[in-house]
Amino acid sequence: MGKFGFLFIMTVAIVAFLWTENVISIPTSVPPQAVTYDEYVIEHAISSQSAKNVALSMDVNSKEPFGCQKCTDREMQYCLGNGLVNDHCCCDMNYTEKLPFIAHTCYFGRQLCKPVAGDCIEYQRLLLCCCNRHTLIHWKQKSVASNTPSLKAIVMLMLALYVWYLH
Repeated sequence: MGKFGFLFIMTVAIVAFLWTENVISIPTSVPPQAVTYDEYVIEHAISSQSAKNVALSMDVNSKEPFGCQKCTDREMQYCLGNGLVNDHCCCDMNYTEKLPFIAHTCYFGRQLCKPVAGDCIEYQRLLLCCCNRHTLIHWKQKSVASNTPSLKAIVMLMLALYVWYLH
C-alpha cells in the first residue's frame, strides 16, 4: 500500500469516527416550506485600510457640541462596543458616513432594525456627545499601533539576523 492509499484509509477512518461521535453530521433533506431565507444586501462598507487612513488624518481635538453633559461609563462602553456600529447601520442608512474611521459593513434587509441605544434620537445624542471624539481617539491609537512593528516582529528579525550571522 502506497503513501496515498494509507492517507485515504486514514481520512475515511477519521470521517467515520467523527460521524459516529456526532461531531459532524450528514445533511438531511428539509421540507421546502420549513426553510426561510432573509436576503441582505450590502448598504455600504468601510474597508480597514480606508478607516485607518481616515483615523490617522482626522483631528482628535474637535470640541463637543454645546449642551452635552459628562458621559457615563455605560455610554462610553456603548461607544466602543458593537452597539454604536449597529445603530449607525440602523439609523444612518443612505446618509453621510458618520463613522469613516471604523471599519464596518452595513446591510439592508427586509426586517426592521432595532437600535441598541433605544431609538435613533438617543443614538444621535450619544454619537455627538460621547462617541465621536472617544472612538476617534481609540481607533487612531489602534491605527498608529498597527503601523509600528511589534516587539515580536523585531525579536524575530533580530533572531533571523543572528542565525544568518552564525552561518
